[in-house]
Amino acid sequence: MSYLVLARKYRPKTFEEVCGQEVVTSTLTGAINDDRVAHAYLLCGPRGTGKTTIARILAKALNCEEGPTPTPCGKCDRCLEADRGADADVIEIDAASNNGVDEVRALREQAAYNPMRGRYKVYLVDEVHMLSKPAFNALLKTLEEPPPHVKFLFATTERNKVPDTILSRCQVLQLDPITEPVISAHLDEVFAAEEVKAADGITAGIARMARGGMRDALSIADRLISLAGKEPTMEHLERLTSTRGGDALSVLELTAAGDAPALLDALPRVEGSEAELTDELLGCTRSALLLAHCGDNTPLVDATEETRARMAALGERLGPARAEVWLEELLLCRERIHTLNAHGRSILESTLLALAREEDTLPLSELVDRLTILEGRLPDEPAAAAPQAEPPSREEPPARRREEPDQAVIEPQAPREAAPTPSPSKARKRTEADRRAARSSATEAWAAFLEDLEVSAQALGEVLRRKTRLVSLEEGRAVVRATELLDEEKTLLEDKRNQRTLSKVFSTVLGRELAVEVEDSDMIRPGAEDPYTQQVADLFDGQIED
Repeated sequence: MSYLVLARKYRPKTFEEVCGQEVVTSTLTGAINDDRVAHAYLLCGPRGTGKTTIARILAKALNCEEGPTPTPCGKCDRCLEADRGADADVIEIDAASNNGVDEVRALREQAAYNPMRGRYKVYLVDEVHMLSKPAFNALLKTLEEPPPHVKFLFATTERNKVPDTILSRCQVLQLDPITEPVISAHLDEVFAAEEVKAADGITAGIARMARGGMRDALSIADRLISLAGKEPTMEHLERLTSTRGGDALSVLELTAAGDAPALLDALPRVEGSEAELTDELLGCTRSALLLAHCGDNTPLVDATEETRARMAALGERLGPARAEVWLEELLLCRERIHTLNAHGRSILESTLLALAREEDTLPLSELVDRLTILEGRLPDEPAAAAPQAEPPSREEPPARRREEPDQAVIEPQAPREAAPTPSPSKARKRTEADRRAARSSATEAWAAFLEDLEVSAQALGEVLRRKTRLVSLEEGRAVVRATELLDEEKTLLEDKRNQRTLSKVFSTVLGRELAVEVEDSDMIRPGAEDPYTQQVADLFDGQIED
């Protein structure tokens, strides 16, 4: 007798035997008990999660001689034929190879005939998304109003490729990836039935590698038994998967530790499995991120207790922000491997080595915090000397200069570029004596303002010291005039955030609320700053011209 692989030998024959799909099996059991079985079902989900198996069980439950029943007897001719795949009234169609409109037309014609022996004629169409558009269109009318003796059961791994017109005519049942504990427990039962004495951690390792698919898990178990016999060990499992030194989670732990040699040694010896390993790395990193955000007991992570504990430790070590950076980098790595498959090994190695260097994966917020701490450790700059009085300029006659003896003026110098770095929190705290001195004259106030501004926003303070002067200081307003500004300096002074910084620093210096206004001398009309000229113009309703 030919050998029957474990995936077929231990295929569930009743709804109770189906692992990890309780919502779907409960829905179908209730529909059968209440006589509410729909004419069409679409079962969606990842590979190896039980779509075709559940469809076959439903077909058997509908045609069982003791049914329809959610618990088919398994002894009648209908059940025995269904288990052998020989039931003439259950027609299985592979849409990947029968996807044309002619096949669907033949199906539609056959559906009109009554079942040969069973209660229903059941059409089970696997990978239904592979049907062509004309084939789907040919199926629409029959699918919406089939004969009463016909049931349609569709299965697909790509629900997004099924037209909405088909989805709206079916009851959609979504199957989820099977959790690792469920897979591990089922493998323990299979090994016990096969008299296999597996070492500790074998079934958990297989469950982790299967990534939610029971069929994949049983296929790996089949290969493991062929390799190791009845007593497989972790070394056999590692050899089977072409790895040395541990699984994907071990690779991530070594990466977090920054152990580059051990990290490279833990990667597969044989090239070609980098894409699969990257998928496992992504899954482990995502789980670590979820545990870091939601706590150790979150139901969003499906893993054994030991694996969950290791993932939680990894998430705590990385922190949520750095774990997010890891996840983004691994996603990019997976995309690059898909594009340049021949260089998959190099792409994966370079990505993991970059992740192993903590300084390369620090989130921006942490870098900002570190820079802030370093700035706080810098010594305070010495107080700036009071500005010297500006000699008479071309724009202002000497008589005008004598009218404002207390105003500080900045000597124009060669312009330099400045970048906005407003941060008024660094300005020193002034005592009441300092504020009294600043309030005593505009010159003292201006000097104190520039001193604090250059400490808290150095680039902004340099521009004001070199290119501006104080022309007016009133109770709630200070007017500052700028001269010969470069374009980038104009942008700096026009920035709303920088203007708020100027007002905040000057208010702190004087101990009262003060708004700072910056004027550009190039934008002021000649004579507009002369009160006498303005009065004459207003008296005679005149206009000041160049």
